[in-house]
Amino acid sequence: MNATRAELRPGLVFLGIGAVLALVAARTAIIALDAEGEQPANLRRLPVIPAAFEICDAAGVPMAGSAEYIELVTSPNAMWQAHTPDAMARFVADALGEPEAAPALLERMLPDGARKGWITCSREPLVLDPQAAARVTAWIAGAVFDPDRPPAPVAGFAVVPGALPGEYRVAWHPETALSERARAVHGYDKPREWTRRLGDGLCAAVRGEPLPSGPAADEERSKAREEIWRALLPSQFRVVRKDVPPSRAPALAAVLERERVQPLQMEMRRNARRVYPVQGGQRGAETPVAVLGRWSTLEADDARKAAAARLRLSTDDAVWTPADRAQFAELSAALVYQPSPTSGLELLSWNLLAREEYAWVGRRGEEYTFLLNQAPRRPLHRYFQELVPGDPTPRVITTIELGLQRRVRALLEETVAKHRPALAQAIVVDVASGDVLAVDALDVYGMGGFAPTMHTFTPGSTFKVPIMACALDTGDVRPADRFDSEDGNFRIEGRAIREAEGGDNKGVVTAAQGLAYSINAVLVQIGTRVDDDALHGRLAGLGYGRYPDAGLGSERRGLFSSPPWKKKYTHASVSFGHEISVTLWQHAQALATILRGGHFRPLRLVRAVEWNGRREEAPLVEDHPLQARDPLGPAACAEVREMMRLGAEIGTGKDVTKPIRASVDVGTKTGTAQKVPGELCLHLELQHNLEHGCRGAKACRQELARSGRPPHRNCYTSSICAFGRLREGGREVMVLVVVDEPRGGQRFGSQVAGPAGIGILQEALGLTVLGQAPIEIGADGFRAIEASHDPGAAESPWKEDADGPR
Repeated sequence: MNATRAELRPGLVFLGIGAVLALVAARTAIIALDAEGEQPANLRRLPVIPAAFEICDAAGVPMAGSAEYIELVTSPNAMWQAHTPDAMARFVADALGEPEAAPALLERMLPDGARKGWITCSREPLVLDPQAAARVTAWIAGAVFDPDRPPAPVAGFAVVPGALPGEYRVAWHPETALSERARAVHGYDKPREWTRRLGDGLCAAVRGEPLPSGPAADEERSKAREEIWRALLPSQFRVVRKDVPPSRAPALAAVLERERVQPLQMEMRRNARRVYPVQGGQRGAETPVAVLGRWSTLEADDARKAAAARLRLSTDDAVWTPADRAQFAELSAALVYQPSPTSGLELLSWNLLAREEYAWVGRRGEEYTFLLNQAPRRPLHRYFQELVPGDPTPRVITTIELGLQRRVRALLEETVAKHRPALAQAIVVDVASGDVLAVDALDVYGMGGFAPTMHTFTPGSTFKVPIMACALDTGDVRPADRFDSEDGNFRIEGRAIREAEGGDNKGVVTAAQGLAYSINAVLVQIGTRVDDDALHGRLAGLGYGRYPDAGLGSERRGLFSSPPWKKKYTHASVSFGHEISVTLWQHAQALATILRGGHFRPLRLVRAVEWNGRREEAPLVEDHPLQARDPLGPAACAEVREMMRLGAEIGTGKDVTKPIRASVDVGTKTGTAQKVPGELCLHLELQHNLEHGCRGAKACRQELARSGRPPHRNCYTSSICAFGRLREGGREVMVLVVVDEPRGGQRFGSQVAGPAGIGILQEALGLTVLGQAPIEIGADGFRAIEASHDPGAAESPWKEDADGPR
């Protein structure tokens, strides 16, 4: 374990990198402090990498951390005013031991938007009118830089038509224009002298007059040159090589020093990437655990756009002040080199460690100190002093149980393979604490975002659990009250209430039986007994219709309309889980609240924070707005639990729970929500989004509606909520599995989501380990512990029988 952790620590990963860059920074000169030991004025401290953090599972196994690497970066604008592109590309390629890579490296050294080495200028002053275009064309054909030399063409430049009529632009090929051969034609040996003359000549051609001369015009000339080169080389930052082998770093450093390349032109930098040693599945899947989330990975151009937008700078950088430029450079570099997390546990942990109560956690990164010296008429040099280690890496201990997480992924993969849904997701919750033990989602269309907090669905019959709890809590219903389902012919104010296709109607049943058998007609009668304001208030108190504030990034609050409700429409529909949409996170939070006895507790993902030998447990939340008063009383919740036990024993969950009922105190509620005509099927919607690359539900749905494709094709959402505790004791766990639009021929919740739900419950309670019976060592050696105490358990316990699942 310790070795694994060490591999993730920013100060330990690629241990040689710090030493390599320290040697790279060192110079042969010996610099001493003065006699009194004071620091010299030219001493500088350079942070080389920010302190990161590890994310671990509940047992402390690292799931995410940072690994260091060296990258080579350049500013094309600064670099190519002082150096020769093709020569530098060859030198760098040789230093990397890859001479054949010179053309590719040169391409990475050029500004964004270069095509086959050509850059078409798109900003002033190199967007030309016809007169300026004619002058520049003449200058290209025969420029005079030295009155003692005859006119000669300027290689690598051209004037091309612009985007608008009568508009022209300068296009140029830096490799050609800045080559040794191009310089020699005009009698220049040094790159800096040649680029200055080149910029002055082009500027004069554009203006139609030479640049002013004399000391008084120095500032004007400098500004004109800056504008020309900003238009010729618009990029201030490019990553030339993302991962420089540490063994090649000294040779590359020698090249940069030999060619007198300044850090603002090109340099090697230490950076860190997030690494995920634990993958999402147990079959070697490449994707990390989905709940970990992502960090922003802005490319240079995107970072510049984001920085300019955040600073509210003009789109015309010619009007920026020096302070604007400094802020812009600092922020754009930070967005590339110090990306921030955007979702999942990465974002949650980042924000957690920034809180005041965790100020005791050190976050200082490594840095090295150096002396900054410059002799007269000589380049600026850094003289390495020391490498200062950073703080130990903080560890965020989550509630996730890695083995269970892997089993959840495996069962979701099996569900997707068998039933071919658009989306399958599952969550496992410790009922008492609200700790999330595992959560995952498989999205076959790549819709993006963390589905458990972003994707909304119609809950269907699993929503009958909170409806029943509310009715019991208001006293409008008792478990023994009897209701007539009218054998599938029930109507409310003329509206027919249909039952699940193929379901068996029981005639007159008790309220408890109505929930156990999942009879829509019974739940409509129960739900509409409750005043709509009272029902809405209790459901809102469970968290429906509000953002869960899970801290995992983007989330949705679902659809939950406010009263007054029309009894025959919204009130009746909500009573059996329609005309409402929820997220997995939201629904699980509410269901766990009911199973807990009515005390709301936000789902929790972080258990503790560790740093430098200290561990602070994350307290259970007791100041959430929904905790001001319990939305439901414990008596009503206890009665609902009994009804769910009845559902597992005789109702829609009886077959799927058969293997575990002897050893587990279990309750279930299955769900099968058929989408109504006019409602978009998820398969159609996501396929349309994938084909057209559209994002944003409203725009995509409008486009799909205009396409004329049928919005509905007999599609369902299948789900199961199951809770259980071993009969000999232990923790109680709730599992919620939602499978959106299965296409494998089965649709009922017990058929589609049931096997995965019960398999996950078995794993969470220790009846299986990664799906296999656990092994114990007895007097006779190893033997498997039976996962079920029922020898007559069916091979396929979810197989439909005469009662018909729902």
